Order: sequence, then structure tokens, then C-alpha cells
Amino acid sequence: MSYTCMARLLASAVHDMRNILAVIRESAGLAQDLTSLDSTGPVQEEHKKELASSLDEVRRQVLLAAQLAEGLEFMAQADMVEGAASCDLARVCRLFCRMATRHARATQIRLQSSEHEEPVWAAVSPLDVLQALLDILDVCIAVGGRVDLSFTAARRLHDEYVEVRVSGGENTALALSALTGNPLQDKSCQCLLRPGSEAGTFILVWRSKEVA
Repeated sequence: MSYTCMARLLASAVHDMRNILAVIRESAGLAQDLTSLDSTGPVQEEHKKELASSLDEVRRQVLLAAQLAEGLEFMAQADMVEGAASCDLARVCRLFCRMATRHARATQIRLQSSEHEEPVWAAVSPLDVLQALLDILDVCIAVGGRVDLSFTAARRLHDEYVEVRVSGGENTALALSALTGNPLQDKSCQCLLRPGSEAGTFILVWRSKEVA
């Protein structure tokens, strides 16, 4: 995984973390102001609703911050063990979607990953997976964004892979054409993106043997 890729994901995560902290600070300040007000009747009820809303926003932002922190910790650990030969594809997809949100948001791309009850372990470096997912995102950004892009880790028999789905948005056709005409392939990790069995889907694998 290139240092450029690492830097882009870290910069995106740090930017979002700052935004999260700003929202928490604003919401917490509003909540503090509301608790200091002395009011009765309908005004008091309105203040209670605003206070509850502010606290809900604080909780939501704290959850997002925790997800980003998990991503930062994961990348730090992955960088330390760059030679790692395996990873949980489901976890990597989830963390990528959270850390790359800023880049996607800039061109109105909605990133999503499917949750899994069990990990989907694959014999590939987590850094190689992050690089491939970022390359796919860059292809969609290059055509102008404005698409829904989802990643789903999956296993079929003894093959593990990521299903990439492009759906919705003004530039869906452009994104599908770009991904079809320019499959990603990396000789160092045998990364290959090929059309899936369903319309709008692709299969991302890291083995010389493709998923049937």
C-alpha cells in the first residue's frame, strides 16, 4: 500500500474527527445553556426537547468518533505489520467506508458496507484491500461521482472476495462503464476486478484464480 493512499485515508479521518468534535462542542454548549435556564410551562417543555435533541446528537457523534478511532488504530497496526498475509474483509470494508467518507462526500458518493455476524478471512494484506477499495472509489470520483457505492465481503466455497455494487445516482452508467473498461489489476497482490453475475456488480479478488 502506497504512502499516498495511507495519507489520503488518514487525512480524511482526521478531517471528519475535527468536524465531529466541533459538533460535540456546539451541542454540549447548547445543552449546558438549556440546563441553566429557569423557565416553566410550555417554554420549559420546549427546552427539554431541545436538550434531549442536543444530547442525542452528542451520543451520535461520539459513536462516529469511536468508529474513526477504530479505523485509525487498525491502520496503525496494519502499517506495523505490512507483511500480514490475511485480514477480515468485512472489517476492512467497514472501516474504509468510514475513513473515506470525506473523499466520497466531496463528489456526492454514498459509501456503504454490509455488516457481517462472522468475519470473512482472506489470504491478503489489509493494506492491499484498502488500496484496491480506494482505487475503485477514485474511478467513481473521476467520472463525477454522484453514485451509490457499496462493498460486501463474501465467501463462496473456498474463495473470499468483495462484491462491489454501483447503484443509484446520476452517474451510475458512467461509473459502471469506467469500472468495466478499466479493471483494476496489481501484479504484486494479483488484484482483479471483473463484472459480477448481477447487473451493476463487480467481483474484487486477490487470487490468480477467479471466483466462478
